[in-house]
Amino acid sequence: MLQTTTIDDKLGTLPRVDYGVETRTCKEKYDLWEREGFSEAKDMIKSVLIAYQKGDQEHYIIACTTGRSRIDFAEIAYELSLSKQEAETFSTRLEPYEVEEITGKRVGEVSPLIDVKKLEKIDAVYFTRELMWSAERTYDVPLSLSKAILISAKELFQILSQKSAKYKTYSHQGSYNIKREQEHLPETDFSFEVIDNWQKVKPKDSKLSFIGTKISYDGLTYVLKQPRTKKEGSRSKRVGCIATLLDDDRIKHREDGRIHRVVLPISYEEMETRYKTHFFRKRSHKFLTEF
Repeated sequence: MLQTTTIDDKLGTLPRVDYGVETRTCKEKYDLWEREGFSEAKDMIKSVLIAYQKGDQEHYIIACTTGRSRIDFAEIAYELSLSKQEAETFSTRLEPYEVEEITGKRVGEVSPLIDVKKLEKIDAVYFTRELMWSAERTYDVPLSLSKAILISAKELFQILSQKSAKYKTYSHQGSYNIKREQEHLPETDFSFEVIDNWQKVKPKDSKLSFIGTKISYDGLTYVLKQPRTKKEGSRSKRVGCIATLLDDDRIKHREDGRIHRVVLPISYEEMETRYKTHFFRKRSHKFLTEF
């Protein structure tokens, strides 16, 4: 059973939840809420550690948004006045030991509640526009893998921003300069090659997730989002897969600063077939070699 008590700490007296079990991802916690019928929090704050290159040194930002939202790197670059060159080096692919060394927290525990000494290593803790649009809602903010405090994003930001100028949020009211743009590549003569040996493919629900898979097409390298199925693309949507162009393993931007994205004429079914064929051939080769 979930137990709700109060905690007296630097933030004052706030409701505290001890879930009794550890969760490391937002999905795991959402599933726990559904199983337990937990309704004290309306959502959770997801905090992502971002590394980027500034001069010859690596710098860090913690971006905080809602549990089901993605981080908008364009927003962060704009609001924190980062250059295009700095924004191009954004990376969230840090090893668990790096996350713990930088933040003092394990993966799944990272939150806006950062120890003062660890905060010195971080350029900013940024509350996204998506989060602050629903700032009055009560959020789960992790203290550990099994415990959390409950507080509105508005109150949390007010308290923390009074303690340090490193806590920041959005000020821009319009759209950001680095916008998403997608051009559809033609289906004629389209052939591609998977170049990362399918290492990014993972089972997800009843399907395979191809997010992060790198392919080579016409001498260029792209990293994939999840391709649509033929059924999803049969009516209003075209069958295809959004992909980001890479340059030396970094996100490529257009001359106007927009992230260079395209829609590749690749269906989920085609990727699934190629994936299964690859491992069938691999197993067959191993069998024939042993035989």
